[in-house]
Amino acid sequence: MKKLLFLSTLFFIGQSLIAQTSQVSFETYFEFPLDEQKDYFNVAIAPTLGYFSLDSYKRKTSKWGFELGLSKASPVADTILIEKDNNTEKRVYQQFQSINLQISKGVEFALTSRIFLTYGLQVSFRYVTYDFTIIENNYASEEGVLQFRGGIIPKAGLKFKVFNEVYIGLESFYFLSVNSAGEFGKDTFNSYAGISPSLSIRF
Repeated sequence: MKKLLFLSTLFFIGQSLIAQTSQVSFETYFEFPLDEQKDYFNVAIAPTLGYFSLDSYKRKTSKWGFELGLSKASPVADTILIEKDNNTEKRVYQQFQSINLQISKGVEFALTSRIFLTYGLQVSFRYVTYDFTIIENNYASEEGVLQFRGGIIPKAGLKFKVFNEVYIGLESFYFLSVNSAGEFGKDTFNSYAGISPSLSIRF
């Protein structure tokens, strides 16, 4: 009897997992720096892949999952002048990039059969690297920056059903993170705002 009960439990758990809806997404984050980084780097573009588990009840669909992306941003100018200790320092920045891992929790609320209000919160972990050259008094030195950043990303937007289980969406977001170390000092904050168009498929 116990064996039968155990097997029945495993069967129902398996059926629940199979019946659960999943979603894959391709999203591009356009991240506009709001702090002093805007004086050094342009908007960062981050193509991102995601996988989500969905649980629907009436007009509300809850989702959670993971995203993995790569951010890249070009310097704002070929040479940047910085006033430091009564001297003018020239800096030549290379491309800014980061590898991003995000844990996501969100909600999709059906306004109509094809239009959905979306909102949620992400916890983001980032591995950031960039290099720059300091030119001062005809002397050049190379510097490299490596940072770990952790932060939160509240998001909200709209999603549209195109056909069958294919959706497109657009969300706005705000990203606040803290640095482990780097050019701007330890335990300093960085902030971004932006938009993220997406394409997602349910199965």
